[in-house]
Amino acid sequence: MITEFCSFISTCVFIVLTVVSVLMLLLYKFQSVFIFTLPTGASVILFSVMICLAFICRAMQVIYLVWQQCTLDIFFVDWEKPNGVVMTTALQQEPSAQLQSVPTPVSIWRVCFAANEWNELQTVRKLNPTLLLSIVLLLLSIVGLEHFAEVDPSSLHVTTSQDRYSAAHSIILRFALTSICFLSLSAIMRLYMFGLYERFYEHKIKQFVDLCSVANVSVFVLSEELFGHYIHGRSVHGRADTDMQEMRSNLIKEQVGRVSCACRYVCVSCIITGGHLWQKRPFG
Repeated sequence: MITEFCSFISTCVFIVLTVVSVLMLLLYKFQSVFIFTLPTGASVILFSVMICLAFICRAMQVIYLVWQQCTLDIFFVDWEKPNGVVMTTALQQEPSAQLQSVPTPVSIWRVCFAANEWNELQTVRKLNPTLLLSIVLLLLSIVGLEHFAEVDPSSLHVTTSQDRYSAAHSIILRFALTSICFLSLSAIMRLYMFGLYERFYEHKIKQFVDLCSVANVSVFVLSEELFGHYIHGRSVHGRADTDMQEMRSNLIKEQVGRVSCACRYVCVSCIITGGHLWQKRPFG
């Protein structure tokens, strides 16, 4: 509850500061007659305090998210059944041995592989932070967009020379320029990921769901005490611990439509009440 409140506060503060700083940037830099001036003194201090408040609230939310990922309960349900029986020798008190039939053991490597892929998903992000920061620094420092943050209203030059007068930078204008760069590049990256990368190259979540279906393993994640997410990975073929030839035959059946693949994408959020499992909404 506290972390959700901190996330809400940081988002609201960031939106307000971004809108106010961008409006100040436009009004101050593109005025034909010098009328509008930048805030000074206590207003600048209040602006800096609000930035620190938004950062602290967001940091608390990120710390809680990392803690939640490290402490949540994950259950891997293996639907594979024993394939036949084997004869073993049971040692009894008598010196003579007796043969007994027991089910063949099921391989654990499919569950281990699914768990390893789940661990790799914990660091997957929609945006590449290294690339995003590099492009922002390139635009601000190398291209010279940071000169728009000068308190001189007539300084609309991207580049500067040693002979040209360079005024001091305003923290409000710097925040506006940085926010514009971050938000614009983030929107472009998200459009690229959604429209091109995930659609034509790879979608990490869907690939994990496909892996669970091929491995005949379901995943139940309890992010809260009575709330979690379920990925139904039970194979439509009944068995997954097979040889390469049978697995290839099963995939061909799915490709030509002889077997329904709708259950591969059964991914829902669940609420547990009174020992019953209730579906809330699909996810993924």
